[in-house]
Amino acid sequence: MIYLNLLPPEEKVNISRGLALRRGIAFGSFFLFLIFIFLVLLASIWFYLFIQAQSIENIIKKNEPSQENKTLLEFKKEVGELNLGLQNAVQIEGQIKRYSSMIEELASLASGGIKFKELSFDENKVSLAGLALTRAELLAFKEALEKSSNFENVESPLSNLLKQNNIDFSFVFKIKEKKQ
Repeated sequence: MIYLNLLPPEEKVNISRGLALRRGIAFGSFFLFLIFIFLVLLASIWFYLFIQAQSIENIIKKNEPSQENKTLLEFKKEVGELNLGLQNAVQIEGQIKRYSSMIEELASLASGGIKFKELSFDENKVSLAGLALTRAELLAFKEALEKSSNFENVESPLSNLLKQNNIDFSFVFKIKEKKQ
């Protein structure tokens, strides 16, 4: 096939310029369309993130402790501290031996002729000193201590038995451990 180009050179240049211009306009329009699509996408993402940020801020504001909530939280904290203190007191109270009950039992074991002068507690060890009117009353008291369910290992020095009347005595014994 043969092509004949009968157009003058200036017209050829005009046609090629027009063709280039149309291509440039088409390319520019397509580029502008892509930029517009990108901007619409960017705006919708920004709008979505803006709404999410607002809802998160509202949630944070709702969860922030108000004055009433702060007072309630402080009250709960104080109650927790008091409960902890009470638990510690109950625990300590459970560890303390009931010496008053031990003294009552010693008084009930002693007859009228036994007088206590000194009584000391050291952990599970008890030291007792006193005055007995007769040796028989002292021996009865010692036997009652040995038979007691709260005391064990009753030690009595020989000096307790030297005199017949008005005896200064001393005993050392242990408090039995209660099995829980």
